[in-house]
Amino acid sequence: MKSPNNHIKFAHYRSLGMHVVDQAARRVLDGEQVPNEEKIFSIFEPHTELLKRGKAAKPVEFGHMIQIQQVANKFITHYDVFDEKRHFEKPVSLSPLIAIDRERCILCYRCVRFSQEVSEDSQLQLLERGDRSYVGTLDDRPYI
Repeated sequence: MKSPNNHIKFAHYRSLGMHVVDQAARRVLDGEQVPNEEKIFSIFEPHTELLKRGKAAKPVEFGHMIQIQQVANKFITHYDVFDEKRHFEKPVSLSPLIAIDRERCILCYRCVRFSQEVSEDSQLQLLERGDRSYVGTLDDRPYI
């Protein structure tokens, strides 16, 4: 049975397929390095993004960036799906010897706890709230 919208679906997938062929030709034949923002990673889910999270086992993942809020026993109480991956200036210098890559930071809070409990200087802070959260120093002072 034919769907009346098959021609619309075909045109949609043809357009995405042509985009994939173009990006492959640019990369393979022309030797161009195609920026990730211009790539299509899945024609069935064209919103899919390349996520570099810095994990040793999976340095690259595909999907959408999300933020999850959990309570005790890892119950998820809230989540947000970002429209697009956040981009930060790379790397941000916290001191002459320390720099942070905010795109790879998963806000685990370990460095902030180290600053509070081990070095006892409390210079590193988790700043802002929600999807704007980031690790930094109060008033952007150098971390010494």
